[in-house]
Amino acid sequence: IIFGESKELDRNLAKKVFLPTFYGSSAYAIGQMLNISTEEATVIQNNIKNYFKTAWDWIIEQQEKVKLDKVYYDFYGRCRIFNENE
Repeated sequence: IIFGESKELDRNLAKKVFLPTFYGSSAYAIGQMLNISTEEATVIQNNIKNYFKTAWDWIIEQQEKVKLDKVYYDFYGRCRIFNENE
């Protein structure tokens, strides 16, 4: 692989698998995007979640807080309110 190609491949992989996994895409959706089976996509997602366990656990923790508090403050202190009716 040529040096510049590797970065582009990494970027494409991140766009297709890594970020969608962290943003909540299903294994089915990722499988469709990559033209692989849902089972294969599930294995890939589980590997990502295990390899980046600290980040994944943090995301789950934040989601649980939002479910309880219905409010979230981002890194910059901006508030987002989550109403059950929306």
